[in-house]
Amino acid sequence: MCEKFMIVNRLNFSIGTIRRVVSKTIVSCPQHNIVEATERVRAIALALTSNQSYEGNVTAALAELVNDCREVDSALCHVMAVIWSRLGETRSNLWKRPLLALHLLKNLLLHGPITAVMEANDGIDKIRSLRKYMNSKNADSIREVCTAANHVYGLLIDRTCLFLRRKRVACGRANPTASSVSKNLRWSDYLVQSLPVTVNFRHIHLLLRPSEAYALPAKSKVSNGSSSIT
Repeated sequence: MCEKFMIVNRLNFSIGTIRRVVSKTIVSCPQHNIVEATERVRAIALALTSNQSYEGNVTAALAELVNDCREVDSALCHVMAVIWSRLGETRSNLWKRPLLALHLLKNLLLHGPITAVMEANDGIDKIRSLRKYMNSKNADSIREVCTAANHVYGLLIDRTCLFLRRKRVACGRANPTASSVSKNLRWSDYLVQSLPVTVNFRHIHLLLRPSEAYALPAKSKVSNGSSSIT
């Protein structure tokens, strides 16, 4: 591409000209923006799972990262690579890295794309091994890592529970003001209870169209040779 541009514009093939044309071509290339966005996502994932405190709003950065991971072909792959790398760092002074990586993975499972579930299932053996994490001299850190690993592992092996929680979270995002109507009854809980994962279609039809519900025909009993309707 650069060679064709220089030939068409009759530019001299000097080192300075070649560098200038290549630099302008890279900056104007659409793939360059994708690479920059991917590197930014990877940097945020590394910062959120580092031993050092994150400089900024952790909640906002985590929400932005999960939203960026909906680009499953680029951003999600790099974030999952960071997570697997952090889970493999089991030195005693780096116990925060697997712990924060497990929390990031849990948020991806509950709030991220459905592809994150399959990506996490590929490394379930690493999560299973962290359930017996003993590479720290601090009992509290060992307990935190084991608890987080048990939680994520439980979500992965119990798909029904995982998808019910994903559905509740999705309903909360779709109608965020519904919780202000009643503190005891939430719209998302109503849908989860009324429409479980395994439900007969007839029940869904009656729930959506209650006016079409019909009463069963009365049974007839025959007594003393005459029929009576009860």
